[in-house]
Amino acid sequence: MQGKKDEICPHCKRVNSLRHDFARGEIVCKECYTVIEDRIIDKSSEWRNFAAEFSSHSSDPNRVGGPLDEFMEDSGMTTKIIAKGTHTGLTKAAQKSAQDAGDKSLMRGFNVIKDFADQLHLPSEIVEKSKGLFKNIEKKKKLKGRNLDSVIAAVLYVSAKQCSNPKNLKDVITKTGTKKKDVVRCIGLVRQFSNTGGENIEQMVQNLCNKLNVGNKVRNSSIEVVRNIDQFEYLGGKNPYTKASVAICLVAKALAPDITPETVADQAKLSASTIKSSLKEIMTWRYKLLPADLANSPVYSEDKK
Repeated sequence: MQGKKDEICPHCKRVNSLRHDFARGEIVCKECYTVIEDRIIDKSSEWRNFAAEFSSHSSDPNRVGGPLDEFMEDSGMTTKIIAKGTHTGLTKAAQKSAQDAGDKSLMRGFNVIKDFADQLHLPSEIVEKSKGLFKNIEKKKKLKGRNLDSVIAAVLYVSAKQCSNPKNLKDVITKTGTKKKDVVRCIGLVRQFSNTGGENIEQMVQNLCNKLNVGNKVRNSSIEVVRNIDQFEYLGGKNPYTKASVAICLVAKALAPDITPETVADQAKLSASTIKSSLKEIMTWRYKLLPADLANSPVYSEDKK
């Protein structure tokens, strides 16, 4: 049975002997080597490989253009117009439209994430997690006004730890060229915001108070203290459970002396020495943290450990 007519060589009459060379734009007979056509067009999909960037797969059906970015509001499909001649007005309008979409700050942050990740040799898993965390922080305006490099360094540090691939804080600070004081403060806020269990720090205080079976006075005062700790950004870089535990211990000094750092540590699954050292640090600011009726209690001046 003969094939289609265009598969028969018009010169040697051989069937199915034609070879389509899209790289050269030619149809050539494999038997007599006659060039049948020298200007053919490749009508197949223009696939480019993005998803399998580090693998041997080559069949990723993304038709031309750059890869989609799920973290961008427009998936990274904004059209960029390059100004030439009299089209500068159109360019400005396009740029303003893109800025109004809220992606400008995200793109700037993602670029910094990529640069820092390259310097720290971080895998794509951490980069993607960092992008998602940064987007949530940016959307909620959680760290508005802070140095972007410090925020990104903190985001990468926290994301790496959550991905079970922790990085040394000193190494992160050195390679990103950031200041330790700024990064440590950002880490504390990023950790609180990225709590994967959906439990905020006030809920942690309430849960610990329930386990410790304390009264409402201790519970409410502890919540007020932990709010103030976050507001004044004390104990920067500390685990949220450490902050919650310290708040309870600080209040318990006056209202429930039987609640010791060891007792709280046992329920919070923390080290008693960690709580004690943080409690000693926080004592300096007790007048700003405690409710007015507790701040001047003699017990705080008697024991500053």
